Amino acid sequence: MIFTRDNEQLLLVWEESARLSPARRSLQFLQRFASCQEGAVAELPVGERDRRLLLLRKDWFGDEVEGITQCPQCQTKVEIEFSISSLPAPERMLTTRNTCIDDYQVQWRLPNAGDLAELADQSDASGVRNGLLQRCLIDVKHGESKVDSLDCPEEIIQKVGAEMAAADPLADSRFDLRCPDCQFQWLASFDIGSFLWREVDTWARKLLREVHVLAVAYGWSEQSILAMSTARRNRYLEMLDA
Repeated sequence: MIFTRDNEQLLLVWEESARLSPARRSLQFLQRFASCQEGAVAELPVGERDRRLLLLRKDWFGDEVEGITQCPQCQTKVEIEFSISSLPAPERMLTTRNTCIDDYQVQWRLPNAGDLAELADQSDASGVRNGLLQRCLIDVKHGESKVDSLDCPEEIIQKVGAEMAAADPLADSRFDLRCPDCQFQWLASFDIGSFLWREVDTWARKLLREVHVLAVAYGWSEQSILAMSTARRNRYLEMLDA
């Protein structure tokens, strides 16, 4: 249940966020509700951004998360269930790291929330990939020669990508699932930003319907209805149905 004192502010952010890309929407939520400055949020590694979104979700809707996905083989609906408090605490992340392989030396940093927001308008996956390479491969050398990040050999990029994934595991949350019908097993991705937005969108639409019903019935203002506790608002709605 979302805190009543945040109702009006969260409705405003919901209205503003509907026009944003998912990556910018996540930044907006953290700036408004997690006491983060815009620049500080943009510099968060993706896994840390998602961890803070999970904490917001826990405050607003509770610790237990229940979602639905589809079996990729037979399209049966399969549940994803986990508790936010059971997720491992993140380890301290270094600002930059170095990878050395086959005479290549690569200084790199983890992709951050700002990177994803800036690249959100890219129309294809290759554009996003190249943008991340240019941003996150800070310095690439082959022996003594400097190499452009986009000219870095694929095997080196794959090695750095694996090290990035190991350093920031929450950046790509996946759950091992088995279909109850066909027994197919797969790793299902979970995007907390999109999941939280769907929950907030559902909550906001439900709340606005309740405001409409009470405003029509009693003539109260939106502000006064939003200031009510959930229990009191529900009681008035029950009396209208009686």
